[in-house]
Amino acid sequence: MFTFFLPALGTRHFSDGAINNPDTYGYYWSFSHSGGSLGYSLLFGSNETNPAWASNLALGRTIRCVR
Repeated sequence: MFTFFLPALGTRHFSDGAINNPDTYGYYWSFSHSGGSLGYSLLFGSNETNPAWASNLALGRTIRCVR
């Protein structure tokens, strides 16, 4: 068994680079893109978790190596 920590770092907006939703939501790229301009990210917040949130590849998502 192992434990890892994913902080709720928010996301970086594609047009101006502003950080949105820090300390409220975590967005992490979860698996490879579906073709075109969409990819999938793990989204979590206080009331929701979605391991396959469809996201535009232009949005800044956090990447963490987990093995």
